Amino acid sequence: MTRFLVRRLLLTIPVLLGVARLVVSLIHLVPGDPVQSMLGESVSPEDITEMRGRLGLDRPLYAQYVSFLKGIASGNLGTSLRTNQAVTAAIAERLPATFELAFAAMFVATLIAIPLGVVAAVGAGTHVDHAATTLALLGFRSRTSGSDRCWRSCFR
Repeated sequence: MTRFLVRRLLLTIPVLLGVARLVVSLIHLVPGDPVQSMLGESVSPEDITEMRGRLGLDRPLYAQYVSFLKGIASGNLGTSLRTNQAVTAAIAERLPATFELAFAAMFVATLIAIPLGVVAAVGAGTHVDHAATTLALLGFRSRTSGSDRCWRSCFR
């Protein structure tokens, strides 16, 4: 079991490196200039050049990637471009509410799932079992649809 866990943990390293590479690359793959969209249309070319230098977007892609990895390794996730707040501080500020919401959702799901599972087990193969299975699948699907809507509203 320990070997399995160590192997899984080691396999997360290339996945995390790939995700980090994707994040850095997306800045260059998205159409338009991120600095231009941040500053607006009526900004001087000097201001754009200065902001690119401040954000490190004037450096080659590999240098941006290495800088990004160094920041992550040191716990510095940078500054939010939208709120101008440290990303680590923003995450820490919202983490208690996230845990509270996750715990409440798991609690409600457990209150519904255990009796539904018992009813399905007692009436295995009957209409009650099929109805309980259908309700469970609908509950799962509505939860994922709700989270889809939530993610979409967060990234408008």
